[in-house]
Amino acid sequence: MPPATTPPQKPAAPKRRRRRLKWWIALAVGIPLAVALVVTGYYYVTFARMIDGRLRGERVRTIPKVFARPFEIRRGQWLTAPQIVDRLNDLGYAERAKAENPGEFARIDDLLTLLPRGGDQAGRSIRITFRPLGPRDPGPIGPDGKPVPTTVIDRIDVAGADAIDAVQLEQPLMTALVTANREKRRRVSLSLIPRMMVQAVLAIEDRRFYDHPGIDPIRIVGAIITNIRGNKPYLVGASTLTQQLVKNFFLTPEKSLRRKFQEQFLAMVLETRASKDEILELYLNDVYLGQRGSFGIHGVAEAARLFFGKDVTNLSLAEAATIAGVIQAPFTHSPFSSSTRARDRRHVVLQAMADAGYVSTAAAERAGREPVQIVAHALDTEAPYFIDLLGQVLAEQYPGLLASTQPVEIHTTLDINQQRIAQDAVHAGLVQIDEQLSRRKIKTRAQVALIAIDPRTGDILALVGGRAYSQSQFNRALAAKRQPGSVFKPFVYLAAFENAAVEGRTDVTPATIVDDEQTTFTFEDKEWTPGNYENEYDGAITLRRALAHSRN
Repeated sequence: MPPATTPPQKPAAPKRRRRRLKWWIALAVGIPLAVALVVTGYYYVTFARMIDGRLRGERVRTIPKVFARPFEIRRGQWLTAPQIVDRLNDLGYAERAKAENPGEFARIDDLLTLLPRGGDQAGRSIRITFRPLGPRDPGPIGPDGKPVPTTVIDRIDVAGADAIDAVQLEQPLMTALVTANREKRRRVSLSLIPRMMVQAVLAIEDRRFYDHPGIDPIRIVGAIITNIRGNKPYLVGASTLTQQLVKNFFLTPEKSLRRKFQEQFLAMVLETRASKDEILELYLNDVYLGQRGSFGIHGVAEAARLFFGKDVTNLSLAEAATIAGVIQAPFTHSPFSSSTRARDRRHVVLQAMADAGYVSTAAAERAGREPVQIVAHALDTEAPYFIDLLGQVLAEQYPGLLASTQPVEIHTTLDINQQRIAQDAVHAGLVQIDEQLSRRKIKTRAQVALIAIDPRTGDILALVGGRAYSQSQFNRALAAKRQPGSVFKPFVYLAAFENAAVEGRTDVTPATIVDDEQTTFTFEDKEWTPGNYENEYDGAITLRRALAHSRN
């Protein structure tokens, strides 16, 4: 037999080379991966601490709250049911078909039922009925001297008890005093924000909010494709609500890839440090919704007040969609800037809500047909000139108070009811003055100032410092120096009536009749001929009427 032969051995070098190659590949991949993990871990810990600190601050953050005096409803008061509803909105009461819980009210025509949260009848059902003023009833008189159509509170009934003359409710929250950044915000819990308001924001801003980890990869890809195609007149963004929140809380408005990566990473970290509901609540209370005067509007609750004069719990579908539509571009889509653009944007929001299944197509169409109705002077009814005065006084007399981390409540003498009446009187008077100036072809716009004071205590009940706070924040009631003019007349009349009463005279009383006519007087050899405005004279009138109409 032939001798056995040893099979040829494969060279060892190729094996060693392959092993070395695998090690090099492992090192080439592993080292950068390890570095990336270390860097990611470092930034995660750093950002997590920063986020935890901010969240801890937000959870305990207190904003000084300013309250007006308690709201009182009295029998015989000249108020209509809609006016009472406005006052209940000031208190944050929710309108329901039937008032069953404290803080709710129901209205059927001129019958109003409410359950007070506080005051002297807390938790008891109150029923208020109205009657129209009769021709012989003394009612409010307008600037033109004619009676103003209104109703009077006829009865106030308490469930299980007799009728009462008055019911005192809680103190209205006027505003949260944030003077440093001139912000107006009204913090509310997520449970108090209506579902339709939440759905409107989610539908137009972040439909997959409850499904993504802080960033939305699906939306990012869709935005890239849309922007590449260029079938939109603008660039489409892909920011989630979480990204918008961290941008406002932690980052600058800088537009760069670096800041965008920071925003996305922070958003993912935030999602691990707070629940979805907490993130949504923070967002809805912080989101910027435009400017009114010198104040920035933050949060949907404050927007509900300043846009529609309502508590956020009472918003309609159309109103919720209008507020949600403002988020994208507050200056462009604000109903104060353009009702047309606000309506068009509202249609987009309503369609998005219908597409997401939040509302039916029919409901969206009905809401889309509603006019965009805002309360132009809602900011004025919150007495902004008075709030400015209050901020100055607090800064001077209690420095550092507004920066305190402890809860601060400021209780004032202002009467919200009187403030609304003062605003209505000012606006009605300005309409007349504007008409007179227009007839004379005078282009200058008149200004106005009004202070209502309780003569027994000196308390300021109402304060109007100008035509419109959104146009000018100069407080003409306190800062302007002008001739007082006819403002002194009530004091002169009062002194005359008091002196006549002390002397026992009966010929000088408010009912005394005098002749309102142009008369020339001589004093120290000088003649003086006082005249009425526009030389209008009434003839025989009472001193009461002469004072009311500022006759000379």
